[in-house]
Amino acid sequence: MKSTVRLQTITTIAVTIISLCALVVSIYQTKLLAEQQELATKAEKAQLWPNLDFQCKMKVRPAGFYSIALIATNVGVGPAIIEDFKVICQGEEIGIWLDALELSLGQEVADQMINELANITSDILLPNQVIPAGEEVELFNLTAYEAGGFKEGFEFYTGEEQPQFEVIYKSVFDDRWRVRSKLVAISPPAEALDNS
Repeated sequence: MKSTVRLQTITTIAVTIISLCALVVSIYQTKLLAEQQELATKAEKAQLWPNLDFQCKMKVRPAGFYSIALIATNVGVGPAIIEDFKVICQGEEIGIWLDALELSLGQEVADQMINELANITSDILLPNQVIPAGEEVELFNLTAYEAGGFKEGFEFYTGEEQPQFEVIYKSVFDDRWRVRSKLVAISPPAEALDNS
């Protein structure tokens, strides 16, 4: 009888130890699977990561500047989905880039300046607008026939009081970034936003 009780005790202890070992192995495997899943998700996100690059481009002719343009280019590998876009002048959110002229210089001066310019493009990025990888969008372009009116416009859009912009964009995985910059800046960095 004692040997049977002893055998049952040893068997119970062995089964308990084996069960504990199986539990530890199971927990470890679950942890490894979770880490592998996280790495796979990161790799998948990296394959569709957008990166909006904003560049101010100026064309020069002998008499001075001929045109100024702001170009947004998606240099990433995935689509950039616009969440919000703002143009800000003197601390006030305005509709489009041209509204900054009127706000800063007054309606009459702004109208006169606009009439002297050859071409003005003043676009904004719209919510849910998609910029595919490798594509670019011209947000602002000011081109003059003559240096006269353009000189004032150029000085306004490149000077101390120049308009600023802010864009918030996201990836298809809802990772979000914000870029804040003046019109004339060298590739402002994107700030990652909290996605919670």
